[in-house]
Amino acid sequence: MKKLKLMALFLSATLAFSAIIPVPVLAIDETETGDKEESVKTAVPYILRTEAAGEYANNQANVWLELNKKNSENIAAYQISLRLTCDDGQMLEGYKLDLEFDDALNSAKVKSAEFDDTTGVIKVIVASTQNLVKIDGDSHKLPIGKITLVRPDESTVLQRQFKITVDGNTGDLVTVGTDKVRTSASEKYGEDFQIMSDGTILGEKIKYPLTVNAKNGTVKIMVSDENGNEVEVKDLKNIERGKTVKVIQKANTGYRFADIKAVDKVTNTPITVSGNFTFTMMSPVELTVTFEEMNEKFTVTTVNGKADKEEYSNREIATVTAGNVDGKKFSHWINTDTKSVVSYDKTYTFLVLGNTNLEAVFIENTETVEKNPFVTMSNEVTSTKVGDKYRISFSGQFFLPKDCKLKEYGMILTPDKGLTVDMITLDSSIRLQKMIATNKNSVNQYVMNVNSVKPGVTRSGRMYVIYTDSNGVDKTIYSDTFATIALPTN
Repeated sequence: MKKLKLMALFLSATLAFSAIIPVPVLAIDETETGDKEESVKTAVPYILRTEAAGEYANNQANVWLELNKKNSENIAAYQISLRLTCDDGQMLEGYKLDLEFDDALNSAKVKSAEFDDTTGVIKVIVASTQNLVKIDGDSHKLPIGKITLVRPDESTVLQRQFKITVDGNTGDLVTVGTDKVRTSASEKYGEDFQIMSDGTILGEKIKYPLTVNAKNGTVKIMVSDENGNEVEVKDLKNIERGKTVKVIQKANTGYRFADIKAVDKVTNTPITVSGNFTFTMMSPVELTVTFEEMNEKFTVTTVNGKADKEEYSNREIATVTAGNVDGKKFSHWINTDTKSVVSYDKTYTFLVLGNTNLEAVFIENTETVEKNPFVTMSNEVTSTKVGDKYRISFSGQFFLPKDCKLKEYGMILTPDKGLTVDMITLDSSIRLQKMIATNKNSVNQYVMNVNSVKPGVTRSGRMYVIYTDSNGVDKTIYSDTFATIALPTN
């Protein structure tokens, strides 16, 4: 009975990691009657590894490949097909992969490496070698050689990450290896390699500097980390290429946001900043955020109390103090425009966002002050033009007694018109967007900014708070009023 054994393995490599790709071996056996029966057997696992963590592609990146095999010292045949592309999958024009075979393959009967310029694929074929070196237990290794990414000429600079991926059928990926095996397998070329199963070699991530110019305000730069969480960038000189950069700005007291511009420092051309204050980092960028002085002043008027100043700048801190009424005691402050409670503190400190009218409410000495949860919002809605769209801002404030636990707060935004306050709720059938707030000051004031709003539209908002009361029951409260803004058409 003749036996024909065909072993073909397609292995993939990654720069930071390596992959095992077991490919089924098809064994065809003739029976005594001359019929053929086929049985599929699982091939022994192989590992392709890399020597280093990689370099920028424009400095050339050398990748050492090494085959690891379990339970055998012989390799009948194997083929490695690797495809060279940019990080977005496009071919690298003029670039190619070269392979320098290791001395351990000198006795191999078949040994070749060909790069196809039309497909960007290098095929590495080795057959009939017995040069595996035992490294640990039943594992053996065979160095293949060094793959080099070659530039078209010395002056060419690759401004994109390169990627090497497996080409063709890979079979099922199997993650293998332990720290012990990883270290043992690196005895010839060093210990800087790992094992994984994504089948990709990536060049080291290209990073660019971001220069930020801002006066009379503060700017924070945010990006998403590997888990999708938004984090602040501390080192503006090294932002990964392709990252979406989010700009968070805050004007100083007496100033307001006026404009934002980004410029590609290589080409000196403008970069589009979205209405959400984001742009994509594809080159060195200079960002300028402009804040303008607000000349208008706001007043805070009080009944049964006194403000610490006669007028205030935008976003300036104001403090009002309730007076005394014979035979009565202080209960709370209300905004006389909205008739809403704004504080239970006799001395009330808050952020001035517009003209504010307050009244200190007093009750009989025999009465009890009941501090109930509340959320209020200002009737004032501000708008700032950003590019060809608008940024609109609503402001609110809430209070919760000490025996209540805050769960969530924010605003309901709707484009619908002709609404009453009772129609704007989280379970309403109107068109709405739930906006969850994340920042508030010490007296629970917060601002909801809505970006990328088109000219000529109308937007309304109502504040909400979700909390757990002293009995452990979740409750939702809304502001007694809602605010609306109709934007100009240009």
